[in-house]
This record gives sequence, structure tokens and C-alpha cells, in this order.
Amino acid sequence: MGWIAILCARLALAASPDVVTLHVGVHRAAGGVHDIAVDGAAGQCSVSAERLVCPAAGPVRFRYGPGAPWVLLGDTELEPGRSGTAFVLIDDAHRVEQRELLRAEVVTEADVRDLFVRTSDDPVEPPSMGMLLDLFALVEHPTFEVRRSVIDALVPWWRHTASDPLPLGAPQIVPGGLIDTLSKDRETRIRRRLANRLREVNAPGEPLQQEARDALYRLAHQAGGVQRAATSSLKLQALSGRADPVKTWMLALERVQTPGPPGRAAANTLGRLAGELEPSEVVRPERAIELVFLHHRERTWHVWNAWRDHVAFDDSRLERLLRETVGYDAGLMAWSARHHPEEVAAVLAKWEPAPPHSDRWQLITSPFRDTEEEALRALLDAR
Repeated sequence: MGWIAILCARLALAASPDVVTLHVGVHRAAGGVHDIAVDGAAGQCSVSAERLVCPAAGPVRFRYGPGAPWVLLGDTELEPGRSGTAFVLIDDAHRVEQRELLRAEVVTEADVRDLFVRTSDDPVEPPSMGMLLDLFALVEHPTFEVRRSVIDALVPWWRHTASDPLPLGAPQIVPGGLIDTLSKDRETRIRRRLANRLREVNAPGEPLQQEARDALYRLAHQAGGVQRAATSSLKLQALSGRADPVKTWMLALERVQTPGPPGRAAANTLGRLAGELEPSEVVRPERAIELVFLHHRERTWHVWNAWRDHVAFDDSRLERLLRETVGYDAGLMAWSARHHPEEVAAVLAKWEPAPPHSDRWQLITSPFRDTEEEALRALLDAR
């Protein structure tokens, strides 16, 4: 059936001349691959969670054995040596009213949510293939609220999300290009919602993952909340190994110079990537700290602490942070006191030379109250 090409890219031929291979996604509520019946195979088929490989001397036909209301759709007949893709979903004949709602002249956000977005009060019924096609078409709907609801409705169908109704390894059902279309939506709120939701995409090695990543990198260059949401999603993907952490680092380094929340989000990303990256010609922690200090001084505590083992201790920077910010980082202070006790004691003495000391001074010195370092001990005893 030609329309299946709209849903997913054809898989390369994977069968030998006397074998057929069907890559299949069976909705979890319908059962599994073992529920697919095979007619015309020349012997016993090999079955995995998402694939059937059958010996073939002629055409091999596939169908969903238990029958209605579920149906197998896609490449249901294969010639020897061919590979195909199919899905087990509810038959369109059992979703006529739902499709009429989705194709009506007036479609509302509530219509889409009631049919696709699962909540504790609305578990939603499994959709038919026609319903999914109708949903995909709504990315071009003129109403902002409808397009926004489409993003939430799509999340379960992005591969390997927590609510994915298809098993791990099943073919991709969301058509290529759909995420790209949403990322270019004229409405800022749509692009921001998409940037937030794309953190759910977890399909390493699949085309949808690359499309989502490309969209996030593009959105991260836009202004305001879109940029902040995209940067945050990229950070989470990088930390889970789904995005290129070096590319995320370079993007965050560029974005950290942006005023306001987007720049602060980029600063946080530079700090969190310390667990993923090692310093190199590209990943330069000292440069990152300099830019964060210049543009988002309060965030310097976090970024400096994250990269403290890879940069030189700078007592003048510590002094300025104490004078020009209101926060602090207990980990950074404890580490600094342990490795540079004399410099830290001098900075603290210069910052607040005599008691009574402020509450902030008390908090900042608390990580090393039991120190045996002479310079720090003298400072603390004099308080």
C-alpha cells in the first residue's frame, strides 16, 4: 500500500533471495508479533519482538491472526528477497466517528486532546491508522491551539518515550519532516512547546532522532523562551548520550552571551556538561567561566565548581564573586579551602575584615569550620 511510505522510510533490502523480512510495529494492546499469521511461507519463520523472517519460494502474505478490531496495515504481501514494513492498529471501520471529528470543518484543541492525550481521567482508546494520518495533517491547521495540541498528541509516538504504544525496535510511524514543519511554525508558542517536548525523543540511530536534534539546534538559535527551551532539551539529550555533547557545548558557549533566561540556561548547560566532556582545543573550561562571569556572574559559582579540577584557581575572581553576587557554592568553597587555604583566607579577610560577620559569611565558611589549615584556622578563630 503506497501510503505507508508517508509514515516511514523504507528499510533497505535485508533478505536473501529465498527469504522475506517484515518489520512490524504491533500496538501493545493488540499483543505481539506472535499474533501475526503467515500464509505461503516455505518453512518456519524466525520471530523477534519487531520482525518476522520467513523462508519463501513465492509470495508470502501476513495478517493479524486474532482479527477485528485490530488489523495489519502496510506491506502485507512480500515477494522472495523483499523486506517490508507494517503496523497492527485498530481498523478504521471502528473509528469512524473519531475520524469525522478530526476531519471536520471545525476541529478544536479539545477534540485532539480527548482522542490522543492520555491523562488519569482520560486513558484514550488506541487510534486507527487513519486517525494518525488525520493527526499528522493537523500540523498545518490554521488554529494555534489545535497545532499546539498536536505536539502533545505526538509525544507517545516519538520512538521510545515512556508512553510509546509500540515495542522497542518497531518501525517509525511518525512521518519524516513533521518535526521540521513544526519547528518552523509561525507562532513562537508552538516552537517553544515543541522545543520542550523534543526532549522526549529517544531513538538513537533512527531518522526521527536526527530530525529532532537538527530542529533543536535550529531552535536554540532563536530568541526568548524558544532558545531557552531548546538549550535545556539539548542539555538533557547530551547528558543521556542522545545528542553530540561537543556540539551542545559549542552552542551553549555561543548562547551564554545572550541576556536573560536563555543565557542563564546556556550557562547551566556549560556546567552540567562537565560530567560528559574533557577539556580540549574546543572544550575550554576557562573560556566558558570567563564568559559566564562576564554575562551571568551569579552562575559563575556553579560553572566554576563543575570545572574546578581543570582550571587554575583565581583568587581575584573569587573576591569579585563574593562582592558582586549574592549566592555561593559550598562545593567550590570547600574545595578551594582544601587546595588553596592561604589564598581563600586572604580573600575572606579582605571581603569582611572584622566581625560581626554577615549571615552569608557564616554560610560560606561553614564547609571548612573544622579545618586544620593554619591561615583558615586563624581567620575563623578571630571571628
